[in-house]
Amino acid sequence: MCAIGTIPNLRGPSESKRRLYLNALLSVILYEAPVWSDEFSSARQKIRMQLMSLQRSMAIRVIAAYRTVSLDAAILLARMPPLHIIAAKQKRIYAGIRELLNEGTWTRKKAKEVHDKEQEAMMNQWERNIVDPKLWGKRKREAIHPNLLEWATRKHGRMTYRTTQLLTGHGSFGSYLYRIEKRESSACWFCEEEIDNADHTIGVCREWTEERDALKEKIGPDLSLPALIASILESSET
Repeated sequence: MCAIGTIPNLRGPSESKRRLYLNALLSVILYEAPVWSDEFSSARQKIRMQLMSLQRSMAIRVIAAYRTVSLDAAILLARMPPLHIIAAKQKRIYAGIRELLNEGTWTRKKAKEVHDKEQEAMMNQWERNIVDPKLWGKRKREAIHPNLLEWATRKHGRMTYRTTQLLTGHGSFGSYLYRIEKRESSACWFCEEEIDNADHTIGVCREWTEERDALKEKIGPDLSLPALIASILESSET
């Protein structure tokens, strides 16, 4: 965790390189997943919280987010299912492969079929999980949920420091800085609007007119969060 924890959000490595660190850490965490998977839900709250906090920290580094972004929003933007869902998949794969070996029917093709089947089951479980109204990041979840598989498997559309700010609302916005007591007002620096947030920056603030027009040229007039997510999925240029 030390290596990924030192990566700066701004002018640091790209998402793909950050993801290399993430995958290395996940391989360590999930090494004994078939053993501890079933115990996760019944484990002491302190242990569960430690694992969830670790996953949140990893996801935040991958998407170059502010530390105040919630676990639910961070792992969704980082395209990482909750740890207990990943661990359950690993356990099922282990059991499926072991059954093939015990029966003497193991082949590479059958092993891949087991993996693909459990990968699909994991995605279905994740899809059901993200509509839970008790989770944080409702706007992000509602925007991504209709295209979760495409979001999780996309090969383009990098998450950057600034993209993440726009999608999370946590960043250099008056309303956010006011909420964390870094400013005395939530007003916009550049215009008279009393609430400066991501929607204001993307949609109406005159300071960003040129950038807004350029974005509309690329993705169309709709700059809502679902439209921004759709543009990331559709175009390798976004």
